[in-house]
Amino acid sequence: MKHQKAAILLLAFSFLMLGGCLASLTAYPDLSYDAGAELKSIESYLSAEAITRYDAAEDVQRNGMDKKQWRNAVVNARIRAMDVLFNDFQQDLYQEGVGFGISTDWIVLALSGAGALISSASTALSAASSGVVGAKAAFDRNAFLDKTMPTLLATMVAQRKDVLATIRASLALDIDEYPLTLALTDLDHYYQAGTLPGALTAVAENAGSVAEEADDRLKSLLVVSAVSPGLQARREQAADFVKTLNDVELRALAGTLKVPADEAMLGNLLFAISSAQSEAAFDVIAQKIRIHFGEEF
Repeated sequence: MKHQKAAILLLAFSFLMLGGCLASLTAYPDLSYDAGAELKSIESYLSAEAITRYDAAEDVQRNGMDKKQWRNAVVNARIRAMDVLFNDFQQDLYQEGVGFGISTDWIVLALSGAGALISSASTALSAASSGVVGAKAAFDRNAFLDKTMPTLLATMVAQRKDVLATIRASLALDIDEYPLTLALTDLDHYYQAGTLPGALTAVAENAGSVAEEADDRLKSLLVVSAVSPGLQARREQAADFVKTLNDVELRALAGTLKVPADEAMLGNLLFAISSAQSEAAFDVIAQKIRIHFGEEF
């Protein structure tokens, strides 16, 4: 009887702990704005009509904007919409498994241990333990969410920044060079970069390209090209700035520049900067540094 009471108390305490952990663990603070209202305010730029108005003959049909201004307004609105929805996506992922897994792992161990120690209550405790395991699906799924998902999310964020840098640079171009139709394709890439299939593809491509990148770097060591003094000065400034970054910042920059984030990460980044043999090639690197850190070169 004494053992049965102890088992019941342990069971009650375990579920209270589970509920308390789930209630107290919050990964994201409350938003300072109404996401739904914000999306509603820009919906005119999100509709198919926005594309039709881009081709209109008169600026008045584009709220007084010329075609370039309208293109940029449409692109920026759609980027913002994707950012709002991506934020929701991250929160949903956390609520789906990452936070729940931490608590349920503990509760399963507690219940299983109690079942082994208190034989008179083993049936009840075993059933409770099975119920908790069922509630969180399976260990394999939990391991994926808690261990693999953070890596995939980091990949998504890095890939989105990479595409965003391309879009931001392209918005400075005239509509003949960067029409809205081309911008829409880049926006599709921006969306894809924030998906699980997109992240998995990026991881696979990165793993498969390491050897190829190494071969290219070895070959490029055999080629020495003179650059203009202006470009050389910009490269040196960028290199000096990169040397001041910490490991987290270096890893983020390595991801967006698609260089190996290994023990030679700093050297890899400096090599990428020194390998920019034209103003256009260096501009790509400089733009990505500006997106990440706000520095101009």
